Amino acid sequence: ELVDPQSEFATMFEDTDGIFPSALVCKSCLARDAMLELGLHYVSVPWEFVVERAQTIITLFNKEYIKAMKRINCILQTIHTKIVQCTIGVVPSEAKKLMSISFLPVKKMPEGYPLQ
Repeated sequence: ELVDPQSEFATMFEDTDGIFPSALVCKSCLARDAMLELGLHYVSVPWEFVVERAQTIITLFNKEYIKAMKRINCILQTIHTKIVQCTIGVVPSEAKKLMSISFLPVKKMPEGYPLQ
């Protein structure tokens, strides 16, 4: 499955993930239209993609803070969009997996903090 590198959720992915079609193919309108017909993700991505990307945050956060924060923002926007699109009261089981993934980093309590 491929994701359009110009989509609003593309920042959830890296070039090295192999999820984007080649730039040469994307520049061709005919090729892009054909890829859209074949399932290129442009408007939305499956919940499985969101869960998988959320699982990458802890590692990325320790290496590249800014990139991790951009990815978190994109994940949260995608979750919001997908939940709005869900039937009221129905959340897919894949989405529920996000509840067990630590993808919202918090600052650690500083040494000597008075409320320890």
